[in-house]
Parts: sequence; C-alpha cells; structure tokens
Amino acid sequence: MDILIPRRIGIALDCDGTLLDTNRECYKRTCEAWAKIYGAEFPLNYEQFYSFRPKVKKAQDYFNFSVDFMKEKGVATPEKFDVEAFTKLFYDLRKEKQAYDEAGWLAENTLYEGVPEMMAQLEQTPWDVFVTTSKDSASSVSCLKTQEFP
Repeated sequence: MDILIPRRIGIALDCDGTLLDTNRECYKRTCEAWAKIYGAEFPLNYEQFYSFRPKVKKAQDYFNFSVDFMKEKGVATPEKFDVEAFTKLFYDLRKEKQAYDEAGWLAENTLYEGVPEMMAQLEQTPWDVFVTTSKDSASSVSCLKTQEFP
C-alpha cells in the first residue's frame, strides 16, 4: 500500500466560533430582533444564551435553541414563532449595525484568547494557513483586519 504525503500542508481555520468569538454580537442582535418582534425584552441572559452555543450551526439555531431553552426552563414563549422572519430581521439588524456603527459591531466580535499566539506560531511553519467560513467574506475580513496579531 502506498502512502501519499502531500508536499505542502494546508491548515483551514473557521472564523466564527474558532478564531472569533461572535457570541456577544449574536446575543445583541437576537435581543434587538426579539424586542422588535415581540415588544419585550429577550428573556434569556447572556450566560443562558451562550450555554447552547456548541449546538449552533447557523443563525436560525440561536432562535430555535432559545425557544427550546425557554420551554425547558418554564419561561413563557410567544404563541407564534416565525424563524424565517426572525432570521431575516437578525441579519437586517446586523447590516444596520455594520453600516451605522461599524466600530461598535467590530468590537462585539473579538478573537478568542490564544488565537494571536497560535497565528504567530503557524506563521513560522511552511504550512499554508487560510480561513474558511460561512460568514460573508467582507465581514470576516473586516473582523480579522481589526484584530491585533503579533
């Protein structure tokens, strides 16, 4: 059996949830969307919201898991819950925040602890390092460009 060894090694890093902690921004947009749709404060605090982050694969999951969490904890949930409308509003509010307060939006998306040091170490290798993400490329580039790397 032949073993193929590539001539170059590539390292692909995800942006959201791997390099960047985007939870605070997602929580704030969720709170804003909730208030606009239901005219009330979002019933989960940040720690509760953050608790189901490992299960989240896409923005819609934040809403679905929020409602599931509320039901599990006996918190009243809205009678109608339109995930598609909520998701659209979430992204509209994000675009609005980016357009009118880009610095504030960027500050809500921070690098995880240890990422700058990891990137400095990876820079010393012969490996190709690149970022892959489902986030739009302009937002990803903006977030990463404003971070301080050694």
